Parts: sequence; structure tokens; C-alpha cells
Amino acid sequence: MKVLFVEPHPDDIVLSAYFTIKKLYSTDEIYLASVSNSPDYAIRDSKRFCIHMGINFVETKMIPDIMLSNKITPQRYKSESNPYEYQIYEYSRRYPESIDNATALIADVVEQVKPDLFITCIGIGHPMHVVTRIASDRILGMSKNIHYFIEAPYWFRKYGERIVNYSKLARKSTYIPLKTEVDEKLDVFKTCYPTEVSILRFDRDNFYTHPECIFYNPSTL
Repeated sequence: MKVLFVEPHPDDIVLSAYFTIKKLYSTDEIYLASVSNSPDYAIRDSKRFCIHMGINFVETKMIPDIMLSNKITPQRYKSESNPYEYQIYEYSRRYPESIDNATALIADVVEQVKPDLFITCIGIGHPMHVVTRIASDRILGMSKNIHYFIEAPYWFRKYGERIVNYSKLARKSTYIPLKTEVDEKLDVFKTCYPTEVSILRFDRDNFYTHPECIFYNPSTL
């Protein structure tokens, strides 16, 4: 089975789905494509990670990133009855060009790979994560062939739990790493994304207490 992972930025998959790829999809033909990158991290890409994992790296002309400082504040989410729908609406209004560009990029990747299963972020925290989710849904809609991973860095923060009620989502798979495995994951991150090490704001306990999860049927959000 061909499985295509689409990450908003280079490094999102290693942080959010490293063991999912290694343990749960180890017998499948895996492809990884990245949507966006900041000019500040021009040398950052996922090629080294793909070589390390023995999976296929899909070269893309990554679109300009949206700065994290432009995210909706946690205080704003508190006042919304449906925070997830609010962020989809708000980012759609703010960044239509980015969504169009991401849609075109992802459509090209899907046409190139022709995956049996498409896995992308559920869309929380960073504006580009939400843009990637919106663009992916434009292409695949509510197809049974699209699943979603939780973005580890933002799930660790309280506002991630405010945005998405994970208990309502249908889980396709969950991998709970052992403490020793968490060290392995962080070592791979440091090796494959050396420019990111200085800005990693999360410690091993975060990764241990938040398992990797893949969901489907996001209409329950």
C-alpha cells in the first residue's frame, strides 16, 4: 500500500508520527512531502529523515511560511463555542493565497504519488498547519482515504486541547512509546534536523505522555 504523509513543515512528521511510520506502517511504501518552510530555515528539509527511515522523499517547491506569531491567541479560543470551526473560518479568511498555493502543491504531490492512503495534520496551533489541513480537505474531502495525525508540539499545550476534543474523534491507530524509545525519537530529530535543535521547546516527558495518534472521520470535530 502506498501511504503519503504530508507535513506542514519539515520536522512535523518526526515529532508527530515517527513511531507511526516505524512500527505501524513498516510494511508499506511510504512517501513524505513538506508544504512550507521559512526563509530563516532555508537548509531545513526532510530528505535526511527520509534516508534515515528508508522512505521516499517527495521534492516540492515549498511555499512561504506564515509566522507562528500570527496565530490566533488562546484567549480568543476561550470565547468561541466551537474553537476548531472558528480557526478554520478565520485562517481561511486571512490566508486565501496560502491556501490556494498549498492546494496546488498538494494536488501535484497526490498526482505524482497516487497514494492509497493520505495522512496529514489535523490542523492546530500554527497557521500553516491549519492551511495544510484546509488544502488537503479541498483535494480529498471526506474520502475514507484521508487520515490525520495530531501535531505533537501543539497538543502538548493547553490550547491544543481547547481547540480539539480528541475524545470525539475516531482513532485509527495509537502508538504509546516506551521511555527508552522517546530518547530514540529525539536523537533522530537532532540528527536529521540539526538547525531545529536550538528551538525545540519540548522535553522527552512531553513525548512520553502524549502518544502518537492517527484519526479518521474528522466530521465529529
